[in-house]
Amino acid sequence: MSAELEPRSREETVNGVRLHYLDWGDEGAQPLLLLHGFTGHARSWDTFARPMARHFRVVVLDQRGHGDSAWTDDYSGEAMVADVDAFVRQLGLTRFVLLGLSMGGSNALNYAGKHPEEVERLIVVDIGPEMDTAGVVRIQSAVTATDVFETKEEAFERARAANPRPPAEHQRFRI
Repeated sequence: MSAELEPRSREETVNGVRLHYLDWGDEGAQPLLLLHGFTGHARSWDTFARPMARHFRVVVLDQRGHGDSAWTDDYSGEAMVADVDAFVRQLGLTRFVLLGLSMGGSNALNYAGKHPEEVERLIVVDIGPEMDTAGVVRIQSAVTATDVFETKEEAFERARAANPRPPAEHQRFRI
């Protein structure tokens, strides 16, 4: 793997919260900001970010309380969108592509709605502007299930049972 396709690990403090992010590719290229889902983190995007870094400056944020970012008492959508806003301004990102998955998709929709002049393209995956009650219940059940396992293999088997679609090696990487 060539060195230019590995991320730079960085941190910024915004709204009093230390946020970690990965910065892939040429800093002079058009930015592509990636926002993970509720159970994700910045490294969840590695498989996607690596090839995209050949075309974009890929910036992958660990949203508050996720990955290597600091914990806080406020995990509201409003706080997360405010973080994205402050983070984008602090990095000086303009006319960027914004891609969000699930919770990150909701945050991306809300950010883009408030700052359409900054977002050249918006990509939202696995969520819409409204959430169905059954979907909320399913997510809450998954989140409250135990996440302590005896082995990594047990954790992998749970992830596989919950979602057998992705390649097994991608799920193993996330464990």
